[in-house]
Amino acid sequence: MPGIGKRLARYPQLYSRVGFVHHYKPMSVEEQAFVLAKYWPHLNLDDPDDFTTKEAVEAARQGVVIGIM
Repeated sequence: MPGIGKRLARYPQLYSRVGFVHHYKPMSVEEQAFVLAKYWPHLNLDDPDDFTTKEAVEAARQGVVIGIM
C-alpha cells in the first residue's frame, strides 16, 4: 500500500508499534521435538499421561500461540 508509511508517521505511537514484522518459517518435526524436549521440564509438563500435557503437545504441533504470564 503506497504511502501508508507516511500516513502512519503522523501517529508516532502507532507507527513505532507496526514498524516491523518478523517472518518465521514453520519448524520441522525434528526441530519441534528438540525444542519440546529442551523446554518441557521448565514448563512442569513431565507426565506424558496427563491430559494437559497431551493438549499442550498437540497445540504446539499445530502452531497454536498461547499467552503465558
